[in-house]
Amino acid sequence: IVDRLDNPHVFGLSSYIWNSNYNLELAKAIKTKFPNCKIVVGGPDVPDKDDDYFVKHPYVDYLVQQEGEISFAGILTHLIGKQDINTVPGISYNHNSERVYTGPSQRITDLSDIPSPYTSGLFDSILETAKAQNIVMQGIMETNRGCPFKCTFCDWGGVTFSKVKTFDMTRIQEEIEWFAHNKIEYIHDTDANFGILKDRDMAITDFLIATKQKHGYPKIFDSSWNKNSHDHTVQIAKKLMDAGMLRRFTASLQSMNPEVLEAIKRVNLDGTQLDKIVFTAKENGLNITTELIVGLPKETYDSFRNGVAWLIENDFMIEAFPLTLFANSEMNNKDYLQ
Repeated sequence: IVDRLDNPHVFGLSSYIWNSNYNLELAKAIKTKFPNCKIVVGGPDVPDKDDDYFVKHPYVDYLVQQEGEISFAGILTHLIGKQDINTVPGISYNHNSERVYTGPSQRITDLSDIPSPYTSGLFDSILETAKAQNIVMQGIMETNRGCPFKCTFCDWGGVTFSKVKTFDMTRIQEEIEWFAHNKIEYIHDTDANFGILKDRDMAITDFLIATKQKHGYPKIFDSSWNKNSHDHTVQIAKKLMDAGMLRRFTASLQSMNPEVLEAIKRVNLDGTQLDKIVFTAKENGLNITTELIVGLPKETYDSFRNGVAWLIENDFMIEAFPLTLFANSEMNNKDYLQ
């Protein structure tokens, strides 16, 4: 990557828990070869409260904390001399290895202010290059932003970002049509809880299916489903399954132990609701997958084993992941850990 660069002025990195160490090594290599290049790191793995960050990583110039569009644009505006860096919300900057924090990030109130990278033509040249090299492109779309849940192992919700904001339906439909016209087969939806907005998400589903029937694309739609699944969520999944656009329906339970769910502030389906979802899914021929987290607080060998046994008996396919502490999750707070 460094060898392909031609004297960059700014290099941005989006860090998640699985690529954060790689990004830091890349940032260090870029800074070594291009010392005047400004390194900007954003993403969920950027810690909100680490005063020693720039001591440990002096090659990083700016951190973007939480939602990034306004903050990153502000950094770029500053770098061309048109904005005081201290007026850019939601960032930390490196001042002789000292962290200077400009204050909380500014959440976008109207998502219509964000232009679509697809319909605006931003990706057209990239798509042409990919097609010329027989590279299959996949698409990422976002229909809403925010999460109302407060799971302690996650940093998606929280007080600031708990309110769910939506993109305009016209924009969403235009993006889906763009995917179809450009023969994008696989769409990954980045919503935290697809299906949480009952009528709206059903309408999006209907449009996806109608677009596939008309153009043959997109072929597959994948999403993170509403954490509190109800009948309408299953009906959305059923429609997608019948259209050949969904491989399986995922109910993210995390644990079957009520004490664990209370400890992690995870609002799951109660027994009656879960039984109803299982019955409805089976009745409609849906394959059900669930996600479990191994090693949650108050989980025991016996409680985890019993939960797995119940899920197997009810024909769930199980995906189990080891518990990992996100930088800004409540579970990573010292008080919580104690």
